[in-house]
Amino acid sequence: MDAKDTASLYDAHYYATGCGEYKRNNKVLRFFGGIAQRIVEEINPQSVFDAGCAMGFLVEGLRRRGIDAYGADISDYAIANVYDDIKPYCRVASITDPLPQKYDLIVSIEVLEHIPKADAEQAIANLCRFTDDILFSSTPFDYKEATHFNVQPPEYWVEQFARHNFYRDLEFDASFITPWALRFRRRSEPHYRLIREYERSYWLTAKENLDLRQLSGELRLAEQALQLQVQSMSAQQENLQKRWKNLEQSVGWGILQKMQQFRATLFPPGSHRDESLDKFFNALRQLKLTNLAAFMARRAKSLAPSGILPAPSPPGGVSVAEYKKWIARNEPTSSELIRQRSDAQTMARQTLISFITPVYNIAPEILRDTIESVRAQTYEQWELCLANGSPDRADLKALLNEYAQQDTRIKVKHLEENLGISGNSNEAIKMAAGDFIA
Repeated sequence: MDAKDTASLYDAHYYATGCGEYKRNNKVLRFFGGIAQRIVEEINPQSVFDAGCAMGFLVEGLRRRGIDAYGADISDYAIANVYDDIKPYCRVASITDPLPQKYDLIVSIEVLEHIPKADAEQAIANLCRFTDDILFSSTPFDYKEATHFNVQPPEYWVEQFARHNFYRDLEFDASFITPWALRFRRRSEPHYRLIREYERSYWLTAKENLDLRQLSGELRLAEQALQLQVQSMSAQQENLQKRWKNLEQSVGWGILQKMQQFRATLFPPGSHRDESLDKFFNALRQLKLTNLAAFMARRAKSLAPSGILPAPSPPGGVSVAEYKKWIARNEPTSSELIRQRSDAQTMARQTLISFITPVYNIAPEILRDTIESVRAQTYEQWELCLANGSPDRADLKALLNEYAQQDTRIKVKHLEENLGISGNSNEAIKMAAGDFIA
């Protein structure tokens, strides 16, 4: 089947179903009018030939903008439906046939995939004889359409045009037609200059890809850090819910509820008796605070001469304001933490560091903050060895077991008795497998 034999395929049924609803309407006219406007603004040709013009919408858009535009299409049905004012400039013909004249620009939009391969290559040779500038688009994806006999990747078309000394204009963005559209121009300069232009374009693209990969890596690290925070917050929420549930089930909570009911009965909210009770308690609080302040002042006066009280300003004579500024200048930002995580993951040697922590009768919230501070480190090759010398503290044992289950880097040993800081630390060291101990 050659190009002319395919003409019968592009009838009324094809234009109604084969390429979507392709007919004269505001949407189609706006689309081709937009392409015509970009051609005028960015190329400004005096004459244009639309190879495979279908119903002449691009020819119409160009002529409305003062361009001497013509078109040809193999479909009798398509040319019969060209707008009456534009019909004199569009004809039934194959784009493998010689053209009547040379043009400043030839446009071929989604045409050559409809033509058998040999005829498409002949059409390219023919078009290249009648211009020095071609805007070209042919889908590299749509194999499903029944009349797409010749779907090819962009490099195939680049090769075919190069055979006729037409090379891609790397600085021209033709994506206003389709994402894969290209502009080919006749070039006569030495190949080394063309290669230099291609290499420059390739390098810019490669650099963008490299930057995008790096950004993607940073985003993954940020996502991991966020997931860790979410896990920590979920664990804290679960712990608070457990504490709240235990509180509600306690004897003290029941007594408090009874006391509140008793108070509401004797002193109904909003009543004069309720207001009087509030005033009474406020007076007691004020008296207690006043006595406490007086006691602290007397105590401070008695201790100050002996040097027991700390200096009023931070060590070294640094003011609180100056210290806060120092923190702001030296503490890492969130982006710096992300960079640190990325650098740590690419280190050639992943040294394991063992953190040793003796645990004895500590407040659960302090223990949790301690563990979370280790988990938040930007260097992830660590293990946390905790020796628990609090055999009577079920809450600490449960908390440590919870973290050991969440993170395999956390090792826990529950001791039968407290061995002191040194003894507990030694028990923790027995669990360590790291290159360094902290």
